[in-house]
This record gives sequence, structure tokens and C-alpha cells, in this order.
Amino acid sequence: MPASSIPVKSIPSLLIPASLILLAACAQPRMVPPDDVAKGTVLEVKNRSSASGALIKEDFELGPYKVAKVDRSWIHGKGSGFGGYSDKSSKATYSYDLQGGAQAWKGNCALTKDEKNFKLGKGMSLGESKAGLSCGCADGSRSGRIELTRNASGEFEGSLSPAGTAYALRPVKETDRKYFGGEPAGYRFDGTDGPRGAVEMLKPGRIWFTEKMAESEREPGACLLAGLMLYMEPRDQDD
Repeated sequence: MPASSIPVKSIPSLLIPASLILLAACAQPRMVPPDDVAKGTVLEVKNRSSASGALIKEDFELGPYKVAKVDRSWIHGKGSGFGGYSDKSSKATYSYDLQGGAQAWKGNCALTKDEKNFKLGKGMSLGESKAGLSCGCADGSRSGRIELTRNASGEFEGSLSPAGTAYALRPVKETDRKYFGGEPAGYRFDGTDGPRGAVEMLKPGRIWFTEKMAESEREPGACLLAGLMLYMEPRDQDD
């Protein structure tokens, strides 16, 4: 059939496959939640900017809550060196509010990074890098903490303590499409008797709570995990 004789009503249907392919190509990777937490309660993130930084408004909705008043402070750490040896440390801090709960929560996080390097010559060197992330949330009467350090593989591991009980926090790497980022897609947190939930680090992000996560732990847990979602590597800034 000549092109000029194609019915007008059929043209949109011819365009749909191409548009779907284009949307699929532009879609961002998402974390695939572990099977044992995937059926839990999900807090979806909405209205979150794809950018982060001191000059960006980073407010976003997190299920029934709102993360607001994100304030970042980049601090240039001290450094020294002599010969082929260098020792440098940097620190980044940020604060935020979790609104929409029974009480307003205040979150504060600090990420520290220490690097030591010794040049051996001819492009060879020895070095080590240590980093840690610590977040605390409080509403005036309750508090909780996240503590993370990089393991031998360069990944963060640690604990989430939303209401006194500490849960092991470990990275999740599985995604629904190719992901080329250096950090994990998210983290899961588990008690000795089973999973408590997971958090997606890829934007926009999500939080899962399993039935084992007590109601009293969910609000402080959401605040702490919001701090983890706001994590960025520290960068140097001139004084």
C-alpha cells in the first residue's frame, strides 16, 4: 500500500513502539529490593531534584513525611606532606528535618575521609583510605543513630539503631538495568531474627519496612535513612 494511502488512525500506533523504546533508554536504573523485604511497606520518594549540593533545594517527600531544610557544610580538612608522603583528611557535614510525623525530627550527619599515600617512584605508590559516616536523629524525647565505615572492599557497612536496638546494615547491588555508579544501589538492614527493611540510594529513592520493624522504630528509622539517602562524598573547599 502506498504511504499516502495509510489510514490516519493507524499512524499513532506505528509511533508507539519507538516512543516506548526511547523512554526505556532514558529511564534511570532502580535498585531491586531483596526478596525478603520486597513485600514490606514502601515509602516512595516524590518531588526530589536530580541534583544535590549547597545551592540546590533538596527537599523531597518520603511516604507520609517530608525531608526539608537540608543544609550542607563542606569543610576543607588539614593535610601535610614531605618527600613522597602525603596525609590528607576531609570532612562534610549536613543537617535536615523530617516533618509530618508525631514530632519533628532533626537529623545531623558527618562524613569523614582520611587518605595517606607514599610515592615509590616510576608511577608506583602505597596508600590507604578510610571513611566513615555517622548520622543521628532526635525529636526531643527519642533518638537514633547510623554508623558506617568502609570495609576492605571499599563499601560501607555498619549499623542502624532507630530506637536502641542495632541492626546490621549491608550494601545491596542488584539493579533492574545497567548501573555504572561506584556506590551500592542501596542497603538492607537485618536483626538477628530476620530482615527489617532496605533503603534505595539511587534517586529518587525508596524505603522498605518489613512486618518485623516495630512501629516505634519506623519514624526514627525513616529519619536516619533519609540522612543516608542524602549522602555525598566530601569534596575539598578552599577556606
